[in-house]
Amino acid sequence: YTEHKAGEELAKNNGYAIVANLASQHPNYQPLQTEMKGFEKAVKLKSRKFVPSGQQQQSIRDKLDVSTVRFLSAGTIVKKYGDKGKAKKKVLKVNDDCSLLLFEDPNGQKAPKQLNMRSVKGVVQGAQAPGMQKCTPGNSFVIISIDPNGREFRMGMECKTNMEMQKWLQGIQQLIQASSQ
Repeated sequence: YTEHKAGEELAKNNGYAIVANLASQHPNYQPLQTEMKGFEKAVKLKSRKFVPSGQQQQSIRDKLDVSTVRFLSAGTIVKKYGDKGKAKKKVLKVNDDCSLLLFEDPNGQKAPKQLNMRSVKGVVQGAQAPGMQKCTPGNSFVIISIDPNGREFRMGMECKTNMEMQKWLQGIQQLIQASSQ
């Protein structure tokens, strides 16, 4: 949420132009040029976020049916599998405008992790990610995403029931479709 607000503020106050202007005034100062390259990469990756809300087209939420939005917004406790096979319980849900997948600590002790829907490229049923050997394949799905460096990564999720998994699979597929329009 904070990152999303920061992006909106940057766009509203023409932050990219200010930073680019500053970098162009000091072309020989290498640390600034290095930071500028990283900033440009972040802006490209999150370009949708850096457009002020009023200028966005129809939101992702508006493109989904009400029951799907209600299910995705309510959240579900899932097991999120890391590469080494360690499963952590997380509350999987979407933010208010359905542009981010949120992975919240069920105990509320850690800040939620987020994944921009524009970087999500697919979702597949089954245990097709590293570290998912111990999970129930019938209740599992994998979110396929692209990291800031353009590399694919997979996040394994396990729901309590097959029906819950089917709903998430369909919901994320609809989110992918809506965010790519």
